[in-house]
Amino acid sequence: MTLRQSSRIAGSVQDLDRLDGLSDQPLKVLLVSDRTLYLLANFAANDTRIYSRYAKSYGDGDFYQAVEEDDTEADLVDEIANRFGLEVQPVSLYNPSLLPGLRFFLPLSGAEGTGTVPDISGYGRSFLWNGNPTFNHTGLIAYADLDGTGDYVSRADEAGLRILGTETYVASAVRGLTMGGWFWLDTVPGAAVNAGLMGKYLSTGNQRSYLRYANNSLAKSVISSNGSATTTVSSTVTLAAAGWYYLVARYRPSTELAIFVGAAGVVTKTANVTSIPASLFNSTAPFEIGRFDSAVMDGRTSRDWLCAAALSDAQIEALYQTERAILGI
Repeated sequence: MTLRQSSRIAGSVQDLDRLDGLSDQPLKVLLVSDRTLYLLANFAANDTRIYSRYAKSYGDGDFYQAVEEDDTEADLVDEIANRFGLEVQPVSLYNPSLLPGLRFFLPLSGAEGTGTVPDISGYGRSFLWNGNPTFNHTGLIAYADLDGTGDYVSRADEAGLRILGTETYVASAVRGLTMGGWFWLDTVPGAAVNAGLMGKYLSTGNQRSYLRYANNSLAKSVISSNGSATTTVSSTVTLAAAGWYYLVARYRPSTELAIFVGAAGVVTKTANVTSIPASLFNSTAPFEIGRFDSAVMDGRTSRDWLCAAALSDAQIEALYQTERAILGI
């Protein structure tokens, strides 16, 4: 992926001595604004630190790397890497809050004492936690920990969550639905067990619409056009306990139902292109994360989102690669 080169920087870099001990560590670089440089260094034993440095005026020539007036941020990164013999792994900027057709984005980094889980998409679709989930973090990834006995987060049915794939305000070429997020299973469900991941799907009363779940050690997605009949796709990646997976489901009307599994630096796509319905059922079921029907998930989830659009393969790949680099997964 290419490094963002959007600004000109004058002066030189301050406090490079704080990076001196990192010469034997891989360095990941993310440029998040015109004049701010974040350096993410992944240490052994999951010790992750962030270094933020601004362009400053001239410093000690023996230690600071002089930057020319017309140097870009990429030039600055190269000089830092050369000075300390660091391996630079650039990542692109791609944030779920910028996704087309976004309906909510839950970082799941915490909850209020009232049980509200904030949505930071700008739409104000906060969720409620059920049971007694705990909110925690490992390194840079914050998450909700669901105990597999009754913990999940949910939001009641509303028009903004009823995505049918026929929305005329969405360009026809990208109509559909995409939902994704990070998931870690403490218990991997076997062949006779389901674990709800996220979706708007209720078997009682035939209120099925769209769902992503785990079964038989696989991530799966299922949709319904009438609340009863279903179309399913199963991933080809076997899920293991105690590891993060980036799981995305995508529906393209009359075309495809696909599931993407991001793990170990690779995104694997599996698609069903047979008898795909032209629209989804207008279900009154609540949207739930960590459960569907009575099938609850035992594990962790983070940075969950829903879009009323069919994201491209490239967008899904960019989300996974960017977030895993930033979060050190």
